[in-house]
Amino acid sequence: MDEATRAAFQAAVSWVFVGVLFICAVSIIIRTARPRLQGPRGALPSLNAERNKENDLGISFVHLSWSPDVRDDRTTMTIFQGKAMSDPIASVSGSLLSGNALVYRSVGSGVWTSVRRSSHGLEIHASEHPDALYAEVWRVGREQWSVDGLQMSIFGSFINPDFLCGQQFIKMYDMHNTPVAQVEVSNDERGRSFHASVISSADPALVAACLVSLSELEALQLHAI
Repeated sequence: MDEATRAAFQAAVSWVFVGVLFICAVSIIIRTARPRLQGPRGALPSLNAERNKENDLGISFVHLSWSPDVRDDRTTMTIFQGKAMSDPIASVSGSLLSGNALVYRSVGSGVWTSVRRSSHGLEIHASEHPDALYAEVWRVGREQWSVDGLQMSIFGSFINPDFLCGQQFIKMYDMHNTPVAQVEVSNDERGRSFHASVISSADPALVAACLVSLSELEALQLHAI
């Protein structure tokens, strides 16, 4: 390789490197420049879920359940406290179809959040300001999601056959890789039911909004909707 060719090659490599850096920088800016994101606490009220007894490690949990196969008027799905699915504490109505939203209500009170579908995943909005974006759920890999604005991650899939057979869990972690929630499935004559165990120090409303909405989103994606 003569000197001119070597110089041209080095220049080309340099431009490729600069291009890669530029793309990464733009990607970071797009992902982080979200002035509408609110603080991680206070934007959503807490659900009135009873906290179960602490485990051997001194950690207490909130248990939430819902069934995508059981709906009132075909549109409203109930969120229950505990695995028995006999104590309703919230409901979600609507859909993630284009132009629609999932609307979450606590029993005995009003709307506490709405969730809309986006090009990258989900947008979670605060109830007091419907246009104010509280958090976003992004797909970052196969069966891996990032909850931007709250530094949380979700691993697993509600449509994975192993999960639906009870052989896998869906797990949610905070920014320190500490488990925040775990979801398992059960099947009976009514259909599928999802059961989430959420550590009591987390915001159960936020966790419910993320996990329930993700289960609805993946169901639509499974049918290419």
